[in-house]
Amino acid sequence: MAKIDPAPRALLFQAVMVNDVDMFVDIESLLQRYYGKIYSQSNCFQFDKVSSYYQSEMGDMLWKKFYIFAPCISLEHVHRYKLESQFIESRYAKQGKRCLNLDPGYLTLYQFSLLTTKPFSHRSYLADGIYSECTLIAKGNGYVLLPWTYPDYQTPDAMKFFKEAKTYLKSII
Repeated sequence: MAKIDPAPRALLFQAVMVNDVDMFVDIESLLQRYYGKIYSQSNCFQFDKVSSYYQSEMGDMLWKKFYIFAPCISLEHVHRYKLESQFIESRYAKQGKRCLNLDPGYLTLYQFSLLTTKPFSHRSYLADGIYSECTLIAKGNGYVLLPWTYPDYQTPDAMKFFKEAKTYLKSII
């Protein structure tokens, strides 16, 4: 019989998109209160140059950053990060529309996954209406794209960011 191991350790990831670039300072402080020290953050980029998906709700000038948090997390109850993200988003909504979009996920030595409320063929149900989507799979020191990987996660800067996060994870587990 195979030995059952505990849930793998991972790094918590948050993608933060805002319609006012000045919001990043407040959001970073809030996320650190929830999740601990930020280990790494990407450069800020203009999301609406990559996709128009959120423009009708959030406006024409959308800014996005990726964050990795320093402490390792357990995947045992990882769905809670999406529930917390939705709560935080609701605090910043104005007139029923989001000004902030948070997309949490986790990075392991094997994959990078996003948490979502939307079911689909390549997403696995976790709990409380939350699914996990394997967005990138590990190969060598980095990750490789999948057919459904979102455009903003496919950029050379994003792939470099995830590769560096994987190197950090290897050093702490």
